[in-house]
This record gives sequence, structure tokens and C-alpha cells, in this order.
Amino acid sequence: PALLQSMMRIQTHAESFPMVSGTYSYASIMAMINEVWQGWKADSFVLPNPFMMGLFDTLLQTQEFPFTDALYSTDRRMGYVYIRTKAMPSAAYLSLVEDMQAFAEAQLPSNVKLVVDEGLRSLLTADRRMLTAQARTFAATVAVIALVLLVLWRSVRLTCIALSVVVMPLLVTLGVAGFLGIPLNSVTFM
Repeated sequence: PALLQSMMRIQTHAESFPMVSGTYSYASIMAMINEVWQGWKADSFVLPNPFMMGLFDTLLQTQEFPFTDALYSTDRRMGYVYIRTKAMPSAAYLSLVEDMQAFAEAQLPSNVKLVVDEGLRSLLTADRRMLTAQARTFAATVAVIALVLLVLWRSVRLTCIALSVVVMPLLVTLGVAGFLGIPLNSVTFM
């Protein structure tokens, strides 16, 4: 019961974000069964008392519904909370994952270990790192070109003119992409 209560708090927290479109866990299945059991009364989408929870759990186990396999491991030692989001920029998604991870760690009982699936998160983290590296490389390249032009031409004015001819179209392109809502990632930055 303590773990399921924690899962419900995690789901409630996740649903407070506007970009989250749905959450699922074994706890929410229990709350749905309780809601039906209560006759769809207002505020009945909550976890039942421990006795009813045991009864509902036994019911679910004897029926072998296929959807329950996705909510916990076969040995029932791991429960899963799924958080579905709308399409969002990678930085916002990563921020949401970090927030949810911190919240979940604070909510879970001390004998429960939190494991966050790396799938999309690791890809987006790698993309953010590549974007940061590309931006740093761009800045370093512009600085080196400026230094070389300054040494060769010995004119700050000519160096600034030459750099503006190179850098201004790139900045305008990035600005137009931002205005049009094209997400900035390692591919679009390239």
C-alpha cells in the first residue's frame, strides 16, 4: 500500500504539468477499480483501504488481464509508472524528467529503488551535448578566424566587416528558424 500511495502521488504530480497528457500505473488501475466499486461517486478515484486493495489485487491476478503485465514485472518486484507527454522541445522534456525523478525519489519508501528508463532520455541528453559542443565549436572557430584576420589585415574594422558577412546570415537563419518554431537540435543547428 505504501508503494501504491507513492505511485499515486507521483502520477498526481506529473499530471500537474501542462505537457503531460496521461499517466498510468498499477496504482491507477486500483483507483479505477475502486471508482467503479464506489459507483462512480465524486472523489472516488483514490486507492482503496488495504483490505479492498488486497481484494482487488486478487481479482486482477485471477483474471490475468493482458494490460497488467505492462504495469509490473513478472515477479512483481518492480512496478512501472508511465508518463505520456505531448510533443515538446528536448530541453523541456529533460527538465520534466529531472523534476519527476527528484519528486519520485522524495516520495518513495526508503526500501524502494527508483530506476528511470534511459531510452528517449539518453538520446535527448546526447543531442543536447552535441548541440552544446557545436555551439562552442562555432564560437571558437569565429574567434580563431577573427584573430587570424586581425593579425593578417591589422585592421579591426576590416575584421569586423568580414566576420559580419560570415556570421550575420547564420544568425538570421537561426532567428528565422526560432520564429517559425523549428526546434534547435544538433541536426537543425548543423
